[in-house]
Parts: sequence; structure tokens; C-alpha cells
Amino acid sequence: MGSCAFFSRIWIDVSGSAPRDVVRQLMDQDMMLEGGLREESMIRYLGRYITTAAAFGGVCIGALCIFADFMGAIGSGTGIMLAVTIIY
Repeated sequence: MGSCAFFSRIWIDVSGSAPRDVVRQLMDQDMMLEGGLREESMIRYLGRYITTAAAFGGVCIGALCIFADFMGAIGSGTGIMLAVTIIY
């Protein structure tokens, strides 16, 4: 589960969903967060939520795969997650 959280955190940086990228997208669209925060404050504010959500999502996916493996689902838990992702 820890490795899933780690890789989901890395994916946020690689995919362009890091707090700095999100703030840049908001600024390009002339949007701001409530309270009129400056750019650095917005990065810090969004960083708390984006990184936490990414790590928690990775832990949940890891737990789901482990749970499916222990319960003896058809195929492996990782295989099920891969199949669902490909179908989606």
C-alpha cells in the first residue's frame, strides 16, 4: 500500500496535476480561490489537498488489490484493477 501511495504521489508530479500546475491553469483562466490568495499561497493551500488526496487514493487502490488477492477473486486483485482500467 505504501508503494501505491508513493507512485500515486509521483504520478501527480509527472501528469501535470501538481499544485503549481493547477494554480497556473487557474491563473490562465482568470480564476482565483476565495479570499484572493497570492500565487504562492494558493500553491501551498492546494498542495495540502492534492498531495493528501493522491496518497490516500493510492492507499485505497493498494488495499483493494490486496483485499481481492486475499479473498481469492477470479484472477488477482491487480489483474482485476488492470482489466477495469482498460475497459474504462
